This record gives sequence, C-alpha cells and structure tokens, in this order.
Amino acid sequence: VLDQNGCQYKPHVMGIMVGQTYKILNSDGVLHNVHTLPKINPAFNKGMPATVKEATTSFGKPEAVFHIKCDVHPWMSAYVAVYTHPFFSVTATDGKFTIAGLDPGTYEITAWHEKLGTQTASVTVGGSDTKTQNFKFTVPAKK
Repeated sequence: VLDQNGCQYKPHVMGIMVGQTYKILNSDGVLHNVHTLPKINPAFNKGMPATVKEATTSFGKPEAVFHIKCDVHPWMSAYVAVYTHPFFSVTATDGKFTIAGLDPGTYEITAWHEKLGTQTASVTVGGSDTKTQNFKFTVPAKK
C-alpha cells in the first residue's frame, strides 16, 4: 500500500511482486496525482481528488527501482521495485534489513540508495544460517 498522507508518499521506498495489486490511498483531503515512471512496465498516471480515496494498479514485468511522483505537489516522491520473487526488504531506520526463507545457496544481494546508487554483494547461506552483509555508502565530499 502506498499512502498519500500529509502530502508525502508513505512508504518512501517499497518492493512488490509482479502481478501483485498495488493499492494507492489518498488519506489527505486534497487533490493528489500518482505518476509512476517505469522504463519497462506501462506508466500509471492517475489524479486522485479528495473524493477518490483509493486506486489500484499492478505491474506485469520485473523492474529495477523506479520513481513515483505527484504532478500536483513536486516535493512528493517515492520509489518502487518489482520482483519475480518475495526475497526483498527495505531497511529500518537503523539501516538493518532481513531477508528470510532463502533456500541454501549463493545469492547476489543488491542494495539501492536514492542518492548514492547501487551496491551488490554475494552471500552464501546454509540451511539455518544467519548472515550479516554490510553495505557502506559514502557521501561524496562537497566541492
């Protein structure tokens, strides 16, 4: 669920699965607009006046993180990624994340940051392993 609340999209970043219903709410009493900007899936561009409290869409193909904006309120911004599997997570405020239920094997994990880009790491897990993978994003020095 993506909610427009306090003239902000909540959550700011999320993952969904291919074909999953993507529910969009307007909890504000004002006009909003949900404008998705995918490169692979068809875009969704829907005005949501105060009287329209809910809309739905879905995405039929996997896609890396893409932007969602409100054409009415340019500061409103969110991001979504579309996956073919349920093994994704968004970090908590402390930067930690959990991906549970993986079968034993070696996996590539990708971490994405809105301003600092993408990093990947290879992780091998056994049957009951708990692994820690740290990603370090560095803010460039100001010139």
